[in-house]
Amino acid sequence: MCRGIVESDANSGGTGISSSINSGIIFLFTSTYVLIIIGGVFWYFRSRKYVKDQESKRKIKKRVASLID
Repeated sequence: MCRGIVESDANSGGTGISSSINSGIIFLFTSTYVLIIIGGVFWYFRSRKYVKDQESKRKIKKRVASLID
């Protein structure tokens, strides 16, 4: 039923339901990639912070070890 309505609307040159369905499909398609990109950016900056924290902890351990020796 839905397919028939969309096809008849598209064939008659209408801009109603067929364009709305196309817009919805494009929205669903792009929203997935936008969420993946946002997650990737979040992961990247969080991992950089983790590496910096580990590096600073390693430097502190070296300083403490040199004071003990």
